[in-house]
Amino acid sequence: MREQEKKLLENLLAEGFEIVKNRSEVLLPAPEGRTTMCPGGCGHDLTDTILARVIEDKVKKYDDLTERGFELFFPVGCEVFGYYWFAHKEGVGADREHGIDSNECAHGRATSEATGYKLAMPEKIVITRQGDGDFAGIGLADSLHTFRKGVNLLVIYSNNAYYSMTGAQSAPTTPKGVVTKTEPLGSSENPIRMAEHAALLDGTVFSVRVAPIDRSSYKELKHWMSEAIDWQYKNRENPYAGTCLIEVLSPCPVFQRNKETPTCEDFIREKMLPIYETGVFKNKIGD
Repeated sequence: MREQEKKLLENLLAEGFEIVKNRSEVLLPAPEGRTTMCPGGCGHDLTDTILARVIEDKVKKYDDLTERGFELFFPVGCEVFGYYWFAHKEGVGADREHGIDSNECAHGRATSEATGYKLAMPEKIVITRQGDGDFAGIGLADSLHTFRKGVNLLVIYSNNAYYSMTGAQSAPTTPKGVVTKTEPLGSSENPIRMAEHAALLDGTVFSVRVAPIDRSSYKELKHWMSEAIDWQYKNRENPYAGTCLIEVLSPCPVFQRNKETPTCEDFIREKMLPIYETGVFKNKIGD
């Protein structure tokens, strides 16, 4: 890592630690009060925090969900340690109070593993938490076939336009012209739009893209998570009730910030939103 990058990372850690720590103490206490995500506004951290709140709401809403529980799948990537700090949330996972359980998956294989699990245990609420290199890259075939089949599970997919965990190389989602480690003159390829692709497949019952960069969009993300989990719960005896996708345009405080886009919000607005339209692309599950 170059000295400039080391200094940037040190600054981000310094400025972001309290933000992550304070939020995590309220909802997702992890060892030493922090998660394994990069501090300073990581979108994975934000999305998982909202997901945990929705899970808490559903456990209160449905009396039998304690026994039925949730099964979360975290593949290699930025979400790889998700199983660890979700399990530390107020003892959930350790004492089984809310029935949360999870699996670590090979890179790109979360939807396939989740499919097998759902077919064996259809009563479980199955959710995968994936990044773009995983879901839209190495796991593209697994992902699309899951939606073709219509397996009754929810995919929450974070798109930050890079292979961020390994140093910001070009990903299948990198917008044309965006500078990356592997393409210092700018990406020369067209990005893939997974929400639109999923919507074309017969097994998909819901596909949406959200950019959580302000308060209203946070509420929108929480709403769609809630709707998708309700669908899965109400159709839990049918493992082929249809697949739901929530694509999240995700901030990456380490690599999206630069002279051209000083904040992650700038990057998403200027580099991603012109390519990735937000909104609902398919909805057979309700409001």
